[in-house]
Amino acid sequence: LTSLEYNFIKNNIIHANKYYSKFIRGSGIRLNCIRPGGIFDNHGKKFVNNYSKNTNNNSMLDKEDLNTIVEYLISDGSRKITGQNIVVDDGFTL
Repeated sequence: LTSLEYNFIKNNIIHANKYYSKFIRGSGIRLNCIRPGGIFDNHGKKFVNNYSKNTNNNSMLDKEDLNTIVEYLISDGSRKITGQNIVVDDGFTL
């Protein structure tokens, strides 16, 4: 994918989440999306170094970094959260 295609897809997921959350309003079903930053998957050292310079902890995410937010979103503690895009990227998009 080109960066343009990637951005279209990512943004459309966010908009679809909002659309369908509103569409099913009143059903008791919650829809949210998680937008993670870069998740390390054996990327090359140069890529990791360049990416990591733009994060708070100077590193890429591990897939386990998403566990807590997933656990929260499926818990009763998030019962009033719907239609949201939760960014977990260690400050990369700031």
